[in-house]
Amino acid sequence: MKKRILCLLLCMLLTMTMISCGGDEPKVSEPASAQELYEKIDEQMDALNSYRTDMNMKMTFYFNGIKVTGEGTGYAVENVNLEGDYYFYTETTTKITTNDLSLNQTQKNIEGYYKGNYFISDEQNGKAQKLYSAMTAEEAKEYRLDSELNTIDLIKDCATKEFSKKEDGTWELNCSGYTKTAIDKISRQMGLDDSALSVDVMDLKLVVLADANYRATQIKIDFMFEEAKNVPAVSMTANYSQYNETCTPSASLNTEDYTKVDDIRVLDTIEDLLKERNESDSCKFTLDLKQLIRTSEGKQLSVYTEENSISFGEGDNGYFYDIDAYINKASYDISYKNGKQIVKTGSQTQDNAQTEQEAREWIKSLINAAKYAPGIVTNVEDKGDGVYKLTCGSLNTDEYETFFASSNGKMNSVSQSITVTIKDGAIISILSTVTAKGTVATYGSITLTVTTTVKFQ
Repeated sequence: MKKRILCLLLCMLLTMTMISCGGDEPKVSEPASAQELYEKIDEQMDALNSYRTDMNMKMTFYFNGIKVTGEGTGYAVENVNLEGDYYFYTETTTKITTNDLSLNQTQKNIEGYYKGNYFISDEQNGKAQKLYSAMTAEEAKEYRLDSELNTIDLIKDCATKEFSKKEDGTWELNCSGYTKTAIDKISRQMGLDDSALSVDVMDLKLVVLADANYRATQIKIDFMFEEAKNVPAVSMTANYSQYNETCTPSASLNTEDYTKVDDIRVLDTIEDLLKERNESDSCKFTLDLKQLIRTSEGKQLSVYTEENSISFGEGDNGYFYDIDAYINKASYDISYKNGKQIVKTGSQTQDNAQTEQEAREWIKSLINAAKYAPGIVTNVEDKGDGVYKLTCGSLNTDEYETFFASSNGKMNSVSQSITVTIKDGAIISILSTVTAKGTVATYGSITLTVTTTVKFQ
């Protein structure tokens, strides 16, 4: 779910009203504080059997000097009493536009649960990922709610909170002055941290409107950023309606149009666990790379190997990394500290200027060398004992097309499989195998196999 940003933004807005509806009818008495008003709204929304949420999102940010504008619309329906079974359906459409037409994209996402199956559909620029897994209603509810967002108390985690009752009996709640912990959690989950936008989120402004019966009618949230040359803007609004109305299941949720996989949840689990490795204070891992080229008759034309032992963390002088590398059996010692990368090989030493941000991003690229991306997975096989085999499609084939073109040839096909091992809530290893087939002028048909193995200690 986290790979679909508008779905996730919607999830956050839904989380603010605790989307698990269908509880007991709450006792209603007028609130005496902002905290009490929030709790009453939460209780009323929790007591509903169903409601609809319509959402709009607008965002502008700058990436590598390029202005990026995003606009999204979406809606969600949830019903806990649909023929005695839990049901929800979320559909969002996001459009990203820039002054570089090659980066523009439109993405449509569907996520839902119906009759014991959890569905996801991700359509982007003419390519679609449509998967489903069998799941209990309890598992679906747990998966739908983001665990870290649920640890944020939108009232207790802010310093300023005001509420008022209007003449028509409706209510308004305003919150701001959020703690750094809450801001960091939300920003990280939304992908709005400084690594993505180069500026910090300084605060959130939350406005909640409710009717005379304390049912939420609108939630609006604005992200406030630090002063900068190009300040991003992110604003989201959710409107609530159709309380306790019967909803008709969407025809989009049918197993005929989707591929069944063993466990759809592992897609997000892998992404989250890799993110934890990236954000850890210290880590040790190995990265091995092998690139093999063979002819159609099996003759080996060339082989390239790398073996890297890597550690990074915070030392007495700040961020550092150390890499012992063997490239085609040649030894290299690569290290970083105090804004300088030092490369030693044999008796030679080379110093390169490198900022701490550049150093951190480089290490992240090594952790993510297998190039796992949830959106390209077309099948998930649970092999047992925490081992999952993923089949991938819709790869970025530019580098492989360039490889064949450089030899006066043409790439015919490329495929990728990834095997991930998870143990005790952490990724132990991730193995990627990319196979590219094509023709070159000298040897005719050849196969390029690139194997990348990352193992964490």
